[in-house]
Amino acid sequence: MNETITEAWHQQGFDQPTEIQAKVFEPLASGQSLQGLAPTGTGKTLAFSLPILQNIEAGSGLQLIILVSSQELAHQMRAAIQPFVQALGLKQTVVTGNANVQRQIEKLKAKPEVIIATVGRLMELLNKNKVKSKQLKTLILDEADALLFENGQEKLQMVLDHLPKPLQVGFFGATTSQAVTEFAKANRIQLTTIDTRQQLVHTSKVRHLFLQTSPRGKAVVLKELSRQKSFYGVAFFRQKNQLIKTNHILEDWRVNTAILDGRKDAQRRQLALQDFRKHKLNLMLATDVAARGLDIEDLSMVINYDLPESKTEYIHRSGRTGRMHKQGTVLSLGNDHDRRLLQQQLGTEVALQQVYLVDGHLTTKRPAAGTTAKKAKNKAAKTTTAPVAKSAEKPVKKNKHLRQRKNKGKPKQKK
Repeated sequence: MNETITEAWHQQGFDQPTEIQAKVFEPLASGQSLQGLAPTGTGKTLAFSLPILQNIEAGSGLQLIILVSSQELAHQMRAAIQPFVQALGLKQTVVTGNANVQRQIEKLKAKPEVIIATVGRLMELLNKNKVKSKQLKTLILDEADALLFENGQEKLQMVLDHLPKPLQVGFFGATTSQAVTEFAKANRIQLTTIDTRQQLVHTSKVRHLFLQTSPRGKAVVLKELSRQKSFYGVAFFRQKNQLIKTNHILEDWRVNTAILDGRKDAQRRQLALQDFRKHKLNLMLATDVAARGLDIEDLSMVINYDLPESKTEYIHRSGRTGRMHKQGTVLSLGNDHDRRLLQQQLGTEVALQQVYLVDGHLTTKRPAAGTTAKKAKNKAAKTTTAPVAKSAEKPVKKNKHLRQRKNKGKPKQKK
């Protein structure tokens, strides 16, 4: 690091770089194209940005483009590198979909040296000739395997075709895929791979738990956990419809949640995320695509409401907690068959631990037989509704008529 970067590094409270930060610095600073792989929460954003930022010439136009998968991730990344951008006297801007394109075009007139973008909006601006890329030196693909998933490869190819050559390209993520290798090969990008993922999922400070429950019981689990003062978690769903349905159930129970999915407009999603980060809400419901790569400080728990479809998804979900070697918990919900399938999917890297929910707390100690049912019955008795109370009066009336028949023919006592 040069002196300016080093000073800003210490001002941000950083000490030693993480393994991925240390290993990719020199190759990136020297202009190499590479694939950097590291566990989630180990500082990949600064790993790929700092060695490139220190080589950028202020006032010489656009020199770095960072592509991300969502607007939320773009703004998160902007905030992470802003102290270093500012220290170096550079400018950066964010261009993403679901935002005012005219305002973005106005900001581009300031000739930022760094652009953080989503693929679709960048392609739109390149086609309109609003992004001047003649001086571009480096393209970074954050969460590269997600960007290249399904038809993403075609979109990225169109972007790359618009950019000048030769070009330094960096592919970063916690996981990779064959699509990354194929894309690099098709574009004659000579990749050096730096992989620091000795153990992708298992760390000593993250617990991987499984709670056996019925489909209907999953929402109850969220309700009970969210009412604990220490709880601060994200529940992941495969489908938006299930997320919406669960949110309606929680609303009926007066459980307030933040929602992060593709339904809401960008501004509403940003506000929801802001409230969650400020701890105004302690439970967020999210889909995999919407929450991938997000860094939420001190998130205590990730809940797999719907089990992930692959080990890759499990890695990215679980990476929201226990970041930078802090403590965290990953809780998966389902039946015994789900548990066996998930354990098979994860292999020997993670041993799922069976837990139980007692009085809103997770415990590894199996409750005594009938304890849960008895507590549920008592709880139901306390929350008896008005119609049930009326039905309870009927036996009283019946007893009154029995007394009348028994007293029939007997002389009335004088008062």
